[in-house]
Amino acid sequence: MHSNDLNAFGEILDAVCSLLSRGAYQPNPTNTALFFRSLARHSLAEVRAAFDAHVADHQRGRFVPVPADILAQLDGIAADDGRLGSEEAWALAMRSTDEGETVVWTEEIATALGICLPILSAGDEVGARMAFKEAYARLVDVSRNERKPPRWSPSLGHDQERRQKALAAAAAAGLLARSDAIPLPAPRESVRLLGNAADYEIPAEARAGLLALRDWLTAKTTEEISPDFSAKVETMLAKSVVTTQVEQFLERDSGLTH
Repeated sequence: MHSNDLNAFGEILDAVCSLLSRGAYQPNPTNTALFFRSLARHSLAEVRAAFDAHVADHQRGRFVPVPADILAQLDGIAADDGRLGSEEAWALAMRSTDEGETVVWTEEIATALGICLPILSAGDEVGARMAFKEAYARLVDVSRNERKPPRWSPSLGHDQERRQKALAAAAAAGLLARSDAIPLPAPRESVRLLGNAADYEIPAEARAGLLALRDWLTAKTTEEISPDFSAKVETMLAKSVVTTQVEQFLERDSGLTH
């Protein structure tokens, strides 16, 4: 919130406190200012939604709120963003290691898998699972603190039938736009169409996961890596580069139109 949101915030706080105390209590300006500062990093719309959630809460909603109550509601709203829990994310990540399987996952799952792959390739599945869950939880916390919605994207396997079913199911669930559910060109062809990937910046978290994948792959012999798995890795890189290309194009286009 910004300083010019203080009056609107005060009206919300007064209304909620009056409602829950049955008119017996309204905070004074000093208390309102303290309350406002404790929530200042959130937008007014988010804070209003959190107050609404507090009023509707069967337990907390019986009492006049304190800042901790509204912060708890904000955390609850942020956690209900459709991202998978750590165990579900791990199961999905393991499905993606099947070279024929197409999965639709978030950036956090893809990056966490890249971090734990060297451990998994060494045969330590328990250690890899622990590393994945720790990395995934950290990445999700960062995204939620920054109020970033989940970004779902496909990791394509070579089995065409399973690919079409996975993409259609993701589109039906609202994870992908219908246009994104159309099967993409073969991964290697996509990479050839990209141009020089070094001309574009890849987000730091995505780069870290991709570098881990690269290091793991280069540690293997050619015979140990199937072309299909290599193609899936290339697809991850291609998607990161294409996303960056689009974002940079839109930024340049926006600059030209202002």
